[in-house]
Amino acid sequence: MNTPNDADVKQTQRGEYSTISKRDTPWEWLEGLFGGIITIAIVLFSLPTILDLMQPLGMLSTTLLVSVFCLIWCSLWAVIDTSRSQLTVATG
Repeated sequence: MNTPNDADVKQTQRGEYSTISKRDTPWEWLEGLFGGIITIAIVLFSLPTILDLMQPLGMLSTTLLVSVFCLIWCSLWAVIDTSRSQLTVATG
């Protein structure tokens, strides 16, 4: 497979190709961590309301709580990543 030299594609030991750049990895970790911290704050502040809404579900309420947590975390992570990417393009 031929790729241009500036395509930022690295070949691993097994011959597989990776597009992950070493310089972006810390940003991805920070974005996920920041999204997780914001999610924990949102869930803690709204926990009484969430628990009241989930009370009729009984045993499924914990599953729904974890699902809501994961959905908020992934959404915030995507928003933070998109915002950082747009700011990098705009300033770069």
